[in-house]
Amino acid sequence: MIRWGLNLCWAMMLVTSIDGLMLISLAQGQAPAAGRSALDRRIDSTLTQSRLLPESGQSIEILENVLATEKLTPDQLSRINKELVKFRDYQTRDLVRQGPTSWIPSAEAQKRAAAADVMIERGVSFLAAGNHNTAKEAFLDASEEDRAGLRADFVLGVLNSPLGPETPSDAKEWKEFFKAAEGHFRQVLVRSPDLGCVVNDLALIYVRQKRFKEAMVLWKELNKAEPDSPIALHNVSELVEQIKKGRVFPGDKDEKAIQSFYADLTAGSGTARIAHTPGWWYTNLTLSQAEEERTRFDQTAVNALASTGSGFVVHPGYFLTAAHLVLDANSISVALGDEPPVEVETLVVSLIHDLAILKLPDEVVPGLSFSAATPAAAALVTQLGYSTQRFAGSSLTARQFKLSPIANTTHHSQLLLFQGISNPGLSGGPVCDGSGNVIGMATTLGALDKGLTPVIPTSVLDSFVEKHIPEYKAMRRTESDPVIADELLSLTSDSIGRVQVTKRYHNFGFGKAENPTYAVDLLPSCCVGTGKVECGGCGSTGEISVKTMVKVGVNKLTGKDQFQLRGVKQACPTCRGTGVIPCPFAPIPFFKLH
Repeated sequence: MIRWGLNLCWAMMLVTSIDGLMLISLAQGQAPAAGRSALDRRIDSTLTQSRLLPESGQSIEILENVLATEKLTPDQLSRINKELVKFRDYQTRDLVRQGPTSWIPSAEAQKRAAAADVMIERGVSFLAAGNHNTAKEAFLDASEEDRAGLRADFVLGVLNSPLGPETPSDAKEWKEFFKAAEGHFRQVLVRSPDLGCVVNDLALIYVRQKRFKEAMVLWKELNKAEPDSPIALHNVSELVEQIKKGRVFPGDKDEKAIQSFYADLTAGSGTARIAHTPGWWYTNLTLSQAEEERTRFDQTAVNALASTGSGFVVHPGYFLTAAHLVLDANSISVALGDEPPVEVETLVVSLIHDLAILKLPDEVVPGLSFSAATPAAAALVTQLGYSTQRFAGSSLTARQFKLSPIANTTHHSQLLLFQGISNPGLSGGPVCDGSGNVIGMATTLGALDKGLTPVIPTSVLDSFVEKHIPEYKAMRRTESDPVIADELLSLTSDSIGRVQVTKRYHNFGFGKAENPTYAVDLLPSCCVGTGKVECGGCGSTGEISVKTMVKVGVNKLTGKDQFQLRGVKQACPTCRGTGVIPCPFAPIPFFKLH
Protein backbone atom coordinates (compact mmCIF):
# COMPACT_ATOMS: atom_id res chain seq x y z
CA MET A 1 0.00 0.00 0.00
CA ILE A 2 1.33 3.42 -0.94
CA ARG A 3 1.65 5.64 2.10
CA TRP A 4 2.75 9.24 2.43
CA GLY A 5 0.92 12.23 3.73
CA LEU A 6 3.30 14.96 4.78
CA ASN A 7 1.69 18.36 5.15
CA LEU A 8 4.28 21.13 5.08
CA CYS A 9 2.17 23.38 7.28
CA TRP A 10 2.50 20.78 10.01
CA ALA A 11 6.19 20.42 9.28
CA MET A 12 6.64 24.18 9.52
CA MET A 13 6.16 23.80 13.27
CA LEU A 14 9.10 21.43 13.41
CA VAL A 15 12.00 23.86 13.45
CA THR A 16 14.03 21.27 15.31
CA SER A 17 17.81 21.00 15.63
CA ILE A 18 18.91 17.37 15.61
CA ASP A 19 22.37 16.09 14.65
CA GLY A 20 23.30 19.53 13.41
CA LEU A 21 20.44 19.62 10.89
CA MET A 22 17.90 22.41 11.15
CA LEU A 23 14.62 21.17 9.71
CA ILE A 24 13.17 24.45 8.53
CA SER A 25 10.02 24.72 6.50
CA LEU A 26 7.82 27.63 5.65
CA ALA A 27 7.44 30.16 8.45
CA GLN A 28 3.88 31.26 9.08
CA GLY A 29 2.98 34.18 6.90
CA GLN A 30 6.40 34.30 5.30
CA ALA A 31 6.37 36.02 1.94
CA PRO A 32 7.65 33.96 -1.02
CA ALA A 33 11.18 34.72 -2.18
CA ALA A 34 11.29 37.54 -4.70
CA GLY A 35 11.48 36.43 -8.31
CA ARG A 36 10.48 32.81 -7.63
CA SER A 37 7.53 31.42 -9.56
CA ALA A 38 4.67 29.41 -8.09
CA LEU A 39 6.13 26.30 -9.74
CA ASP A 40 9.51 26.97 -8.11
CA ARG A 41 7.80 27.13 -4.72
CA ARG A 42 5.91 23.90 -5.41
CA ILE A 43 9.20 22.23 -6.28
CA ASP A 44 10.79 23.58 -3.10
CA SER A 45 7.91 22.09 -1.10
CA THR A 46 8.16 18.74 -2.87
CA LEU A 47 11.90 18.52 -2.29
CA THR A 48 11.39 19.29 1.41
CA GLN A 49 8.74 16.57 1.58
CA SER A 50 10.98 14.03 -0.13
CA ARG A 51 13.78 14.63 2.38
CA LEU A 52 11.52 13.94 5.36
CA LEU A 53 9.82 10.73 4.22
CA PRO A 54 10.99 7.52 5.93
CA GLU A 55 11.41 5.35 2.82
CA SER A 56 13.20 6.11 -0.43
CA GLY A 57 10.34 4.63 -2.47
CA GLN A 58 7.96 7.25 -1.08
CA SER A 59 10.38 10.04 -2.01
CA ILE A 60 10.78 8.63 -5.52
CA GLU A 61 7.00 8.49 -5.97
CA ILE A 62 6.36 12.15 -5.21
CA LEU A 63 9.33 13.31 -7.31
CA GLU A 64 8.21 11.21 -10.29
CA ASN A 65 4.72 12.68 -9.86
CA VAL A 66 6.22 16.16 -10.36
CA LEU A 67 7.95 14.99 -13.55
CA ALA A 68 4.67 13.56 -14.84
CA THR A 69 2.42 16.54 -14.03
CA GLU A 70 4.55 19.70 -14.40
CA LYS A 71 6.25 21.43 -17.33
CA LEU A 72 9.75 22.02 -15.98
CA THR A 73 12.58 24.27 -17.09
CA PRO A 74 16.03 22.65 -17.53
CA ASP A 75 17.13 23.99 -14.14
CA GLN A 76 14.00 22.68 -12.40
CA LEU A 77 14.38 19.34 -14.14
CA SER A 78 18.01 19.15 -12.98
CA ARG A 79 16.99 19.76 -9.35
CA ILE A 80 14.39 16.99 -9.41
CA ASN A 81 16.64 14.51 -11.21
CA LYS A 82 19.49 15.14 -8.77
CA GLU A 83 17.27 14.11 -5.87
CA LEU A 84 15.86 11.16 -7.82
CA VAL A 85 19.37 9.80 -8.42
CA LYS A 86 20.08 9.98 -4.69
CA PHE A 87 16.87 8.26 -3.60
CA ARG A 88 17.12 5.58 -6.29
CA ASP A 89 20.60 4.82 -4.99
CA TYR A 90 19.16 4.51 -1.46
CA GLN A 91 16.48 2.19 -2.83
CA THR A 92 19.02 0.02 -4.67
CA ARG A 93 21.11 -0.27 -1.51
CA ASP A 94 17.97 -0.97 0.60
CA LEU A 95 18.51 1.99 2.92
CA VAL A 96 15.86 3.52 5.18
CA ARG A 97 15.89 6.82 7.03
CA GLN A 98 17.00 6.74 10.66
CA GLY A 99 16.62 10.20 12.14
CA PRO A 100 16.64 13.41 10.09
CA THR A 101 19.92 12.88 8.23
CA SER A 102 21.01 9.24 8.51
CA TRP A 103 20.17 6.44 6.09
CA ILE A 104 21.04 2.91 7.19
CA PRO A 105 20.51 -0.63 5.80
CA SER A 106 17.00 -1.89 6.47
CA ALA A 107 18.41 -4.95 8.26
CA GLU A 108 20.19 -2.67 10.73
CA ALA A 109 17.01 -0.61 11.14
CA GLN A 110 15.02 -3.78 11.93
CA LYS A 111 17.63 -4.78 14.49
CA ARG A 112 17.39 -1.40 16.21
CA ALA A 113 13.59 -1.53 16.10
CA ALA A 114 13.56 -4.97 17.76
CA ALA A 115 15.85 -3.73 20.54
CA ALA A 116 13.63 -0.66 21.04
CA ASP A 117 10.53 -2.88 21.21
CA VAL A 118 12.00 -4.71 24.22
CA MET A 119 12.68 -1.38 25.95
CA ILE A 120 9.16 -0.12 25.20
CA GLU A 121 7.57 -3.28 26.56
CA ARG A 122 9.66 -2.87 29.72
CA GLY A 123 8.50 0.75 29.97
CA VAL A 124 4.85 -0.27 29.69
CA SER A 125 5.38 -2.81 32.48
CA PHE A 126 6.93 -0.15 34.70
CA LEU A 127 3.98 2.15 34.02
CA ALA A 128 1.52 -0.55 35.00
CA ALA A 129 3.47 -1.03 38.26
CA GLY A 130 3.41 2.71 39.00
CA ASN A 131 7.17 3.12 38.56
CA HIS A 132 6.93 6.23 36.40
CA ASN A 133 10.52 7.49 36.52
CA THR A 134 11.96 4.11 35.56
CA ALA A 135 9.36 3.90 32.78
CA LYS A 136 10.51 7.26 31.43
CA GLU A 137 14.11 6.03 31.36
CA ALA A 138 13.09 2.94 29.39
CA PHE A 139 11.17 5.00 26.83
CA LEU A 140 14.07 7.46 26.50
CA ASP A 141 16.43 4.55 25.81
CA ALA A 142 14.00 3.22 23.17
CA SER A 143 13.75 6.60 21.46
CA GLU A 144 17.54 6.88 21.26
CA GLU A 145 17.96 3.29 20.03
CA ASP A 146 15.38 3.51 17.24
CA ARG A 147 15.38 7.00 15.77
CA ALA A 148 12.61 6.09 13.34
CA GLY A 149 10.21 4.83 16.02
CA LEU A 150 7.13 6.70 17.19
CA ARG A 151 5.69 5.02 20.26
CA ALA A 152 8.39 5.83 22.82
CA ASP A 153 8.32 9.57 22.18
CA PHE A 154 4.53 9.62 22.02
CA VAL A 155 4.30 8.04 25.49
CA LEU A 156 6.97 10.42 26.80
CA GLY A 157 4.98 13.34 25.43
CA VAL A 158 1.86 12.16 27.25
CA LEU A 159 3.78 11.42 30.48
CA ASN A 160 4.84 15.08 30.54
CA SER A 161 1.35 16.39 29.72
CA PRO A 162 -1.57 16.95 32.12
CA LEU A 163 -2.67 13.39 31.30
CA GLY A 164 0.45 11.97 32.95
CA PRO A 165 0.38 10.34 36.39
CA GLU A 166 2.62 12.99 38.00
CA THR A 167 1.32 16.35 39.23
CA PRO A 168 3.97 19.10 39.57
CA SER A 169 3.49 21.31 42.60
CA ASP A 170 4.08 24.69 40.99
CA ALA A 171 3.82 26.53 37.68
CA LYS A 172 7.60 26.54 37.13
CA GLU A 173 7.76 22.75 37.29
CA TRP A 174 4.77 22.51 34.94
CA LYS A 175 6.61 24.68 32.42
CA GLU A 176 9.45 22.15 32.41
CA PHE A 177 6.96 19.33 31.88
CA PHE A 178 5.31 21.14 28.97
CA LYS A 179 8.70 21.88 27.41
CA ALA A 180 9.57 18.17 27.56
CA ALA A 181 6.17 17.15 26.15
CA GLU A 182 6.61 19.59 23.27
CA GLY A 183 10.04 18.16 22.46
CA HIS A 184 8.81 14.57 22.35
CA PHE A 185 5.69 15.31 20.29
CA ARG A 186 7.79 17.32 17.83
CA GLN A 187 10.21 14.41 17.61
CA VAL A 188 7.33 12.13 16.59
CA LEU A 189 6.26 14.60 13.89
CA VAL A 190 9.81 14.83 12.56
CA ARG A 191 9.69 11.08 12.08
CA SER A 192 6.08 10.89 10.86
CA PRO A 193 4.70 14.33 9.85
CA ASP A 194 1.30 12.92 8.83
CA LEU A 195 0.40 11.58 12.30
CA GLY A 196 -2.70 13.63 13.06
CA CYS A 197 -3.11 12.44 16.66
CA VAL A 198 0.23 14.01 17.59
CA VAL A 199 -0.58 17.25 15.75
CA ASN A 200 -3.61 17.67 18.01
CA ASP A 201 -1.75 16.77 21.20
CA LEU A 202 1.08 19.18 20.39
CA ALA A 203 -1.49 21.94 19.80
CA LEU A 204 -2.85 21.34 23.32
CA ILE A 205 0.65 21.65 24.77
CA TYR A 206 1.00 24.97 22.93
CA VAL A 207 -2.26 26.15 24.54
CA ARG A 208 -0.84 25.26 27.97
CA GLN A 209 2.25 27.30 27.06
CA LYS A 210 0.04 30.23 25.96
CA ARG A 211 1.30 29.89 22.39
CA PHE A 212 -2.15 30.23 20.89
CA LYS A 213 -1.10 31.25 17.39
CA GLU A 214 0.98 28.07 16.96
CA ALA A 215 -1.84 25.94 18.34
CA MET A 216 -4.29 27.44 15.84
CA VAL A 217 -1.93 26.73 12.92
CA LEU A 218 -1.83 23.06 13.89
CA TRP A 219 -5.58 22.75 14.41
CA LYS A 220 -6.29 24.43 11.08
CA GLU A 221 -4.02 21.98 9.29
CA LEU A 222 -5.51 19.06 11.22
CA ASN A 223 -8.99 20.17 10.21
CA LYS A 224 -7.94 20.30 6.55
CA ALA A 225 -6.36 16.85 6.65
CA GLU A 226 -9.11 15.25 8.80
CA PRO A 227 -12.25 17.32 8.23
CA ASP A 228 -14.49 14.50 9.46
CA SER A 229 -12.87 14.35 12.90
CA PRO A 230 -14.55 16.15 15.84
CA ILE A 231 -11.27 16.56 17.74
CA ALA A 232 -10.23 19.96 16.38
CA LEU A 233 -13.80 21.26 16.67
CA HIS A 234 -14.09 20.19 20.30
CA ASN A 235 -10.74 21.61 21.41
CA VAL A 236 -11.27 24.94 19.67
CA SER A 237 -14.74 25.04 21.23
CA GLU A 238 -13.18 24.35 24.64
CA LEU A 239 -10.71 27.17 24.05
CA VAL A 240 -13.58 29.55 23.26
CA GLU A 241 -15.38 28.45 26.43
CA GLN A 242 -12.26 28.97 28.55
CA ILE A 243 -11.83 32.47 27.10
CA LYS A 244 -15.47 33.31 27.91
CA LYS A 245 -14.99 32.15 31.50
CA GLY A 246 -11.85 34.22 31.90
CA ARG A 247 -9.60 31.23 32.46
CA VAL A 248 -7.48 31.74 29.33
CA PHE A 249 -6.15 35.10 28.17
CA PRO A 250 -4.92 34.98 24.57
CA GLY A 251 -4.88 38.72 23.84
CA ASP A 252 -7.18 40.63 21.49
CA LYS A 253 -5.48 39.64 18.21
CA ASP A 254 -5.25 35.93 18.99
CA GLU A 255 -8.76 35.89 20.45
CA LYS A 256 -10.16 37.36 17.25
CA ALA A 257 -8.36 34.66 15.20
CA ILE A 258 -9.66 31.92 17.51
CA GLN A 259 -13.25 33.18 17.28
CA SER A 260 -12.98 33.43 13.49
CA PHE A 261 -11.72 29.85 13.15
CA TYR A 262 -14.41 28.61 15.52
CA ALA A 263 -17.05 30.34 13.37
CA ASP A 264 -15.64 28.56 10.29
CA LEU A 265 -15.71 25.18 12.06
CA THR A 266 -19.32 25.59 13.16
CA ALA A 267 -20.60 27.11 9.90
CA GLY A 268 -23.78 25.64 8.46
CA SER A 269 -24.87 22.22 9.61
CA GLY A 270 -21.53 21.58 11.25
CA THR A 271 -22.83 23.35 14.37
CA ALA A 272 -24.63 20.25 15.58
CA ARG A 273 -21.77 17.80 15.09
CA ILE A 274 -21.15 17.23 18.80
CA ALA A 275 -22.54 18.35 22.12
CA HIS A 276 -19.75 20.18 23.92
CA THR A 277 -18.47 18.67 27.15
CA PRO A 278 -15.76 20.12 29.43
CA GLY A 279 -12.11 19.17 29.07
CA TRP A 280 -9.37 19.00 26.45
CA TRP A 281 -9.32 15.98 24.15
CA TYR A 282 -5.91 14.37 23.67
CA THR A 283 -6.04 11.93 20.75
CA ASN A 284 -4.89 8.42 21.55
CA LEU A 285 -2.09 6.97 19.46
CA THR A 286 -2.85 5.38 16.08
CA LEU A 287 -0.11 3.72 14.05
CA SER A 288 0.60 2.58 10.52
CA GLN A 289 0.11 -1.08 9.70
CA ALA A 290 3.88 -1.66 9.68
CA GLU A 291 4.31 0.00 13.08
CA GLU A 292 1.39 -1.99 14.54
CA GLU A 293 2.97 -5.26 13.43
CA ARG A 294 6.17 -4.54 15.36
CA THR A 295 4.56 -4.87 18.81
CA ARG A 296 0.84 -5.40 19.05
CA PHE A 297 0.42 -3.84 22.51
CA ASP A 298 -2.93 -5.58 22.81
CA GLN A 299 -3.15 -4.54 26.47
CA THR A 300 -3.36 -0.87 25.41
CA ALA A 301 -5.29 -1.15 22.13
CA VAL A 302 -8.99 -0.72 21.44
CA ASN A 303 -10.68 -0.94 18.04
CA ALA A 304 -13.05 1.98 17.54
CA LEU A 305 -14.81 3.93 14.83
CA ALA A 306 -12.28 6.46 13.54
CA SER A 307 -13.98 8.19 10.63
CA THR A 308 -16.89 8.09 8.23
CA GLY A 309 -17.11 9.39 4.72
CA SER A 310 -18.42 8.78 1.23
CA GLY A 311 -17.33 7.23 -2.04
CA PHE A 312 -18.70 5.79 -5.27
CA VAL A 313 -18.43 2.84 -7.63
CA VAL A 314 -16.20 3.55 -10.64
CA HIS A 315 -16.32 0.03 -12.09
CA PRO A 316 -18.31 -3.05 -11.02
CA GLY A 317 -16.59 -4.35 -7.89
CA TYR A 318 -14.39 -1.27 -7.38
CA PHE A 319 -15.12 1.65 -5.07
CA LEU A 320 -13.29 5.00 -5.12
CA THR A 321 -12.95 7.17 -2.00
CA ALA A 322 -10.57 9.61 -0.30
CA ALA A 323 -7.26 8.21 0.95
CA HIS A 324 -7.26 10.30 4.14
CA LEU A 325 -10.41 8.46 5.26
CA VAL A 326 -8.97 4.94 5.10
CA LEU A 327 -5.27 5.38 5.84
CA ASP A 328 -4.07 2.91 8.52
CA ALA A 329 -7.54 1.47 8.97
CA ASN A 330 -7.95 -1.71 10.99
CA SER A 331 -11.12 -2.48 9.03
CA ILE A 332 -13.25 -0.71 6.41
CA SER A 333 -16.91 -1.26 5.58
CA VAL A 334 -19.00 0.18 2.75
CA ALA A 335 -22.79 0.44 2.53
CA LEU A 336 -24.14 1.07 -0.99
CA GLY A 337 -27.57 2.67 -1.21
CA ASP A 338 -29.95 0.98 1.21
CA GLU A 339 -27.82 -2.16 1.48
CA PRO A 340 -26.23 -3.17 4.83
CA PRO A 341 -22.51 -2.43 5.26
CA VAL A 342 -20.01 -5.03 4.08
CA GLU A 343 -16.32 -5.28 4.93
CA VAL A 344 -14.07 -4.47 1.98
CA GLU A 345 -10.40 -4.87 1.09
CA THR A 346 -8.00 -2.06 0.23
CA LEU A 347 -6.54 -2.30 -3.28
CA VAL A 348 -4.41 0.88 -3.25
CA VAL A 349 -4.07 4.06 -1.17
CA SER A 350 -2.16 7.11 -2.38
CA LEU A 351 -2.13 10.29 -0.34
CA ILE A 352 -0.29 12.03 -3.16
CA HIS A 353 -3.63 12.10 -4.95
CA ASP A 354 -5.85 11.58 -1.85
CA LEU A 355 -7.36 8.62 -3.65
CA ALA A 356 -8.06 5.06 -2.53
CA ILE A 357 -9.61 2.11 -4.37
CA LEU A 358 -11.49 -0.49 -2.34
CA LYS A 359 -12.44 -3.96 -3.62
CA LEU A 360 -16.12 -4.74 -3.17
CA PRO A 361 -17.24 -8.36 -2.76
CA ASP A 362 -20.14 -7.77 -5.19
CA GLU A 363 -19.53 -6.79 -8.84
CA VAL A 364 -23.17 -6.12 -9.77
CA VAL A 365 -23.47 -2.37 -9.11
CA PRO A 366 -22.40 -0.26 -12.14
CA GLY A 367 -19.97 2.64 -11.96
CA LEU A 368 -21.11 6.25 -12.23
CA SER A 369 -20.80 8.05 -15.55
CA PHE A 370 -18.15 10.73 -15.94
CA SER A 371 -18.70 14.02 -17.72
CA ALA A 372 -17.06 14.28 -21.14
CA ALA A 373 -15.98 17.88 -20.44
CA THR A 374 -14.86 20.02 -17.50
CA PRO A 375 -17.57 22.54 -16.63
CA ALA A 376 -16.83 26.25 -16.96
CA ALA A 377 -16.11 28.57 -14.04
CA ALA A 378 -19.24 29.60 -12.12
CA ALA A 379 -21.09 26.50 -13.39
CA LEU A 380 -23.53 24.95 -10.92
CA VAL A 381 -22.33 21.61 -9.49
CA THR A 382 -23.78 19.19 -6.93
CA GLN A 383 -21.87 17.45 -4.16
CA LEU A 384 -23.26 14.06 -3.14
CA GLY A 385 -22.55 11.94 -0.09
CA TYR A 386 -23.46 11.00 3.46
CA SER A 387 -22.99 13.72 6.04
CA THR A 388 -21.47 12.56 9.33
CA GLN A 389 -24.30 13.89 11.46
CA ARG A 390 -26.77 11.74 9.56
CA PHE A 391 -24.60 8.66 9.22
CA ALA A 392 -26.65 6.11 11.07
CA GLY A 393 -29.29 4.79 8.68
CA SER A 394 -29.17 7.98 6.70
CA SER A 395 -30.13 8.77 3.16
CA LEU A 396 -27.98 10.29 0.45
CA THR A 397 -27.76 14.09 0.53
CA ALA A 398 -27.09 16.62 -2.23
CA ARG A 399 -25.69 20.16 -1.90
CA GLN A 400 -25.36 22.61 -4.78
CA PHE A 401 -22.47 25.04 -5.28
CA LYS A 402 -20.87 27.08 -8.02
CA LEU A 403 -17.40 26.37 -9.37
CA SER A 404 -15.07 29.15 -8.30
CA PRO A 405 -13.68 31.64 -10.81
CA ILE A 406 -10.68 32.13 -8.48
CA ALA A 407 -7.48 30.66 -9.88
CA ASN A 408 -6.09 27.68 -7.98
CA THR A 409 -2.70 28.74 -6.60
CA THR A 410 -2.15 25.80 -4.22
CA HIS A 411 0.53 23.15 -4.61
CA HIS A 412 -2.15 21.02 -6.35
CA SER A 413 -2.79 23.22 -9.36
CA GLN A 414 -4.83 20.60 -11.23
CA LEU A 415 -7.68 20.75 -8.71
CA LEU A 416 -11.04 22.39 -9.32
CA LEU A 417 -12.53 24.57 -6.58
CA PHE A 418 -16.15 25.15 -5.68
CA GLN A 419 -17.54 27.96 -3.56
CA GLY A 420 -18.63 26.37 -0.31
CA ILE A 421 -17.49 24.37 2.70
CA SER A 422 -17.86 20.61 2.47
CA ASN A 423 -19.76 19.07 5.38
CA PRO A 424 -18.09 16.33 7.43
CA GLY A 425 -18.76 12.93 5.89
CA LEU A 426 -18.90 14.17 2.29
CA SER A 427 -15.17 13.73 1.61
CA GLY A 428 -14.64 11.10 -1.07
CA GLY A 429 -18.07 11.59 -2.54
CA PRO A 430 -18.71 12.55 -6.18
CA VAL A 431 -19.30 16.07 -7.45
CA CYS A 432 -21.63 16.12 -10.46
CA ASP A 433 -22.59 18.59 -13.18
CA GLY A 434 -26.14 19.71 -13.91
CA SER A 435 -26.80 16.55 -15.92
CA GLY A 436 -25.73 14.15 -13.18
CA ASN A 437 -22.32 13.26 -14.65
CA VAL A 438 -19.32 13.08 -12.31
CA ILE A 439 -16.90 16.00 -12.77
CA GLY A 440 -14.69 15.13 -9.79
CA MET A 441 -14.35 13.94 -6.20
CA ALA A 442 -14.35 16.05 -3.02
CA THR A 443 -10.93 16.08 -1.35
CA THR A 444 -8.84 17.85 1.29
CA LEU A 445 -5.79 18.39 -0.95
CA GLY A 446 -4.82 22.05 -1.09
CA ALA A 447 -7.70 22.97 1.23
CA LEU A 448 -8.09 26.73 1.58
CA ASP A 449 -9.37 29.06 4.31
CA LYS A 450 -11.50 31.03 1.86
CA GLY A 451 -14.75 29.10 1.82
CA LEU A 452 -13.50 27.02 -1.12
CA THR A 453 -13.53 23.22 -1.37
CA PRO A 454 -11.09 21.41 -3.69
CA VAL A 455 -12.28 18.79 -6.18
CA ILE A 456 -10.10 16.20 -7.93
CA PRO A 457 -11.11 16.37 -11.63
CA THR A 458 -12.12 13.31 -13.64
CA SER A 459 -8.93 13.52 -15.71
CA VAL A 460 -6.92 12.65 -12.58
CA LEU A 461 -9.48 10.07 -11.44
CA ASP A 462 -9.31 8.38 -14.84
CA SER A 463 -5.55 8.01 -14.95
CA PHE A 464 -5.38 6.78 -11.33
CA VAL A 465 -8.12 4.18 -11.75
CA GLU A 466 -6.80 2.98 -15.13
CA LYS A 467 -3.38 2.41 -13.56
CA HIS A 468 -4.76 0.08 -10.89
CA ILE A 469 -7.79 -1.56 -12.57
CA PRO A 470 -6.75 -3.10 -15.92
CA GLU A 471 -10.33 -3.75 -17.04
CA TYR A 472 -11.50 -0.23 -16.24
CA LYS A 473 -12.97 1.90 -18.98
CA ALA A 474 -14.52 5.24 -18.08
CA MET A 475 -18.14 5.76 -19.00
CA ARG A 476 -18.39 9.21 -20.59
CA ARG A 477 -21.66 11.01 -21.10
CA THR A 478 -22.23 14.07 -23.20
CA GLU A 479 -25.87 14.65 -22.30
CA SER A 480 -26.53 18.21 -21.24
CA ASP A 481 -30.17 17.98 -20.19
CA PRO A 482 -30.36 19.30 -16.62
CA VAL A 483 -31.83 17.15 -13.84
CA ILE A 484 -33.33 18.30 -10.56
CA ALA A 485 -31.84 17.26 -7.22
CA ASP A 486 -34.38 14.51 -6.54
CA GLU A 487 -33.75 12.95 -9.95
CA LEU A 488 -30.00 13.14 -9.39
CA LEU A 489 -30.29 11.32 -6.08
CA SER A 490 -32.42 8.64 -7.70
CA LEU A 491 -29.96 8.19 -10.59
CA THR A 492 -26.87 7.85 -8.40
CA SER A 493 -28.01 6.42 -5.05
CA ASP A 494 -27.22 2.76 -5.82
CA SER A 495 -23.60 3.55 -6.74
CA ILE A 496 -22.73 5.97 -3.90
CA GLY A 497 -21.81 4.51 -0.56
CA ARG A 498 -21.11 5.27 3.09
CA VAL A 499 -17.59 4.47 4.27
CA GLN A 500 -16.99 3.48 7.88
CA VAL A 501 -13.40 3.11 9.14
CA THR A 502 -12.21 1.40 12.32
CA LYS A 503 -8.71 1.91 13.74
CA ARG A 504 -6.70 0.64 16.70
CA TYR A 505 -6.23 3.28 19.41
CA HIS A 506 -3.62 3.01 22.16
CA ASN A 507 -4.47 4.73 25.45
CA PHE A 508 -1.68 3.37 27.73
CA GLY A 509 -3.97 4.05 30.68
CA PHE A 510 -3.71 7.86 30.57
CA GLY A 511 -6.48 10.36 31.12
CA LYS A 512 -10.18 9.99 31.70
CA ALA A 513 -11.00 7.62 28.83
CA GLU A 514 -14.67 8.28 28.06
CA ASN A 515 -14.07 7.37 24.42
CA PRO A 516 -11.51 4.93 22.94
CA THR A 517 -10.26 7.54 20.47
CA TYR A 518 -9.28 10.21 22.99
CA ALA A 519 -8.46 10.89 26.65
CA VAL A 520 -9.87 13.87 28.53
CA ASP A 521 -7.71 16.38 30.42
CA LEU A 522 -9.76 18.16 33.10
CA LEU A 523 -6.87 20.05 34.66
CA PRO A 524 -7.84 23.73 35.20
CA SER A 525 -6.44 25.89 32.44
CA CYS A 526 -5.48 28.95 34.42
CA CYS A 527 -3.45 27.45 37.29
CA VAL A 528 -2.72 23.90 35.98
CA GLY A 529 -3.97 22.58 39.31
CA THR A 530 -1.43 24.43 41.47
CA GLY A 531 -3.98 26.82 42.94
CA LYS A 532 -1.88 29.86 41.94
CA VAL A 533 -1.94 32.05 38.83
CA GLU A 534 0.38 34.78 37.62
CA CYS A 535 -0.56 38.20 38.92
CA GLY A 536 -1.95 40.36 36.15
CA GLY A 537 -1.31 43.56 38.04
CA CYS A 538 2.47 43.23 37.89
CA GLY A 539 2.95 40.67 35.15
CA SER A 540 4.18 38.16 37.81
CA THR A 541 7.23 40.30 38.65
CA GLY A 542 5.97 41.26 42.11
CA GLU A 543 6.66 44.94 41.38
CA ILE A 544 4.75 47.79 39.79
CA SER A 545 5.92 51.18 38.53
CA VAL A 546 4.12 54.19 40.02
CA LYS A 547 4.48 57.90 39.36
CA THR A 548 5.43 59.92 42.41
CA MET A 549 7.11 63.23 43.27
CA VAL A 550 10.80 62.64 43.96
CA LYS A 551 13.23 65.20 45.43
CA VAL A 552 15.89 65.97 42.82
CA GLY A 553 17.76 68.87 44.45
CA VAL A 554 17.54 72.35 46.03
CA ASN A 555 16.79 75.65 44.33
CA LYS A 556 19.92 77.79 44.72
CA LEU A 557 17.99 81.06 44.66
CA THR A 558 15.14 80.23 47.03
CA GLY A 559 16.71 77.45 49.03
CA LYS A 560 13.59 75.32 48.59
CA ASP A 561 13.57 71.63 47.69
CA GLN A 562 12.94 70.76 44.05
CA PHE A 563 10.70 67.81 43.07
CA GLN A 564 10.06 65.91 39.83
CA LEU A 565 7.40 63.35 38.80
CA ARG A 566 9.22 60.08 38.25
CA GLY A 567 8.42 56.37 38.02
CA VAL A 568 9.55 54.23 40.95
CA LYS A 569 9.23 50.50 41.71
CA GLN A 570 6.97 49.37 44.52
CA ALA A 571 5.74 46.01 45.75
CA CYS A 572 2.57 45.03 43.89
CA PRO A 573 -0.42 45.55 46.21
CA THR A 574 -2.42 42.82 44.43
CA CYS A 575 0.02 39.97 45.06
CA ARG A 576 1.97 41.66 47.89
CA GLY A 577 5.21 41.25 45.98
CA THR A 578 4.92 37.48 45.39
CA GLY A 579 4.05 37.64 41.66
CA VAL A 580 1.20 35.13 42.08
CA ILE A 581 -2.37 35.21 43.37
CA PRO A 582 -4.82 32.46 44.35
CA CYS A 583 -6.56 30.90 41.36
CA PRO A 584 -10.24 31.89 41.44
CA PHE A 585 -11.33 28.78 39.54
CA ALA A 586 -9.57 25.86 41.25
CA PRO A 587 -10.05 24.67 44.84
CA ILE A 588 -6.98 24.06 46.99
CA PRO A 589 -5.80 21.36 47.30
CA PHE A 590 -6.54 20.30 43.72
CA PHE A 591 -7.13 16.65 42.89
CA LYS A 592 -6.92 15.59 39.27
CA LEU A 593 -10.11 14.10 37.94
CA HIS A 594 -8.41 11.33 35.94
